[in-house]
Amino acid sequence: MTISRYLPVDRAQQRQDAMVKEITHDLPGLLDLRDAHLTVPAVAPSRATDPAFDGAIVGATGVYSPTMPLDRVESMQPNNGAQVKASVILINGIMTDLAIHQADMQALANTGCQVVGIRNATHGMVMDLVECLRNKLNVDDTPAVHTTVRLLAQALERGQPVHLVGHSQGALIIARSLQVLRDNMLQVGLTTAQAGEKLGLIKVETFGGASNTFVDGPKYRHVINSADLVPMLMGVGLDRFNPVGHAGKGAEFRKFTEVNMPRNLPPLSGGVAWSVARAMDQSVHGPRDVYFKYRNSGG
Repeated sequence: MTISRYLPVDRAQQRQDAMVKEITHDLPGLLDLRDAHLTVPAVAPSRATDPAFDGAIVGATGVYSPTMPLDRVESMQPNNGAQVKASVILINGIMTDLAIHQADMQALANTGCQVVGIRNATHGMVMDLVECLRNKLNVDDTPAVHTTVRLLAQALERGQPVHLVGHSQGALIIARSLQVLRDNMLQVGLTTAQAGEKLGLIKVETFGGASNTFVDGPKYRHVINSADLVPMLMGVGLDRFNPVGHAGKGAEFRKFTEVNMPRNLPPLSGGVAWSVARAMDQSVHGPRDVYFKYRNSGG
């Protein structure tokens, strides 16, 4: 019994096609992502053109169509001598451009894994926050959700394990993707127990996650900075006090407290919201500055 043929129509590629057409006349060298899986990595998006790449696959050397098979994407490898122990997919949070996404992929790789990414494009602070709200309300799934669901469905149909890592909104995208996938498993006739067994092939790590509800089945580990308001107020930081939240059956937690002084912030000329986001990352919320150092620690 297949799963993916019953999934909602994938709009990630359609949205990319429309955005690419809109900006191609200003960027004549832009590679059409419809052909990216047959040619070479796409030109790196800027913050202004990033929405065109929403839901794309990110590798060590470029950005690819959402339809690119992961085994054809060059993954980010450790550059610090760490031994590779896992293959993971990193989904980024809000206000993260490609350069930051790839830097976070490298930092994650240096904890002992090889990494590819799913691009959660930034549309600016306000629209990114609106998108988070829509993720929480399960309204109008985003291209990153569609890409994640498709990759998960394809892997589970082959009986292959998948290891997802989500930072901030990335955890919301993972949570929503798992909900969509489970719902469609039930729709095609799987029992709750059978769906849970299939989902057991998935491992999820969240860092400063913004979701407080996760379906049962996958193996969860939530890493939370108690000084970070994102997981404490929007995620599972206060799980035992939240009657409507659910961290996932058997979820593990790693909690710590860290606050740093922001340094070398980008100039305000690049946007106040951008500077605020970088200050928040450096002080309490960022994957590289705060979270990933706790990935392999216990507690």
